[in-house]
Amino acid sequence: MHERRISQRLKTPKGIIGLTILAFFIVMAATAPFLALYGSADVSSQPLLPPDSTHPFGTDDVGKDIFTELLYGSRTSLAVASVVSFGVVIIGTLIGVFSGYVGGTSDRILMRGVDIFLMIPDLPLILILAAYLRPSIWNIIFILILMGWPVGARVTRAQTRTIRVSGHVDFARVSGATPRM
Repeated sequence: MHERRISQRLKTPKGIIGLTILAFFIVMAATAPFLALYGSADVSSQPLLPPDSTHPFGTDDVGKDIFTELLYGSRTSLAVASVVSFGVVIIGTLIGVFSGYVGGTSDRILMRGVDIFLMIPDLPLILILAAYLRPSIWNIIFILILMGWPVGARVTRAQTRTIRVSGHVDFARVSGATPRM
């Protein structure tokens, strides 16, 4: 059922536009070494040049080509987004399925922990963690995963509880299936 909704969304104009933009950035990131006019460390003789034929987006305050920085920066952005998405899905799914399936005290404790994470304002916590942790891509990934998993856990728990009380699960129990099968 979920796959049908995704394929229906991809047939809408918004879905096509979104997929096109994503594909554009993926191709741009993958071909950065071939598209870049300069190396990622090359510095021009003049900083803050306006856009022209040699620097399509101009240069920054150090003299680096902004177009080249955009190409190489897209690689980092896509890599961080991929790792964060994977981490959020894994952690949210594990906690949500465990909480929804086991229920009882474990469910209540886990969901109160999720509630605590959901009520903390994201931006101030991100700024505080970023100030206390040393600057690195891995710390950014850690912070974004830390702030993203509770929503996935809440949704996964709701779906797990819905499936747990459905008729086919009761039929499996009556047929002799155990929780570990």
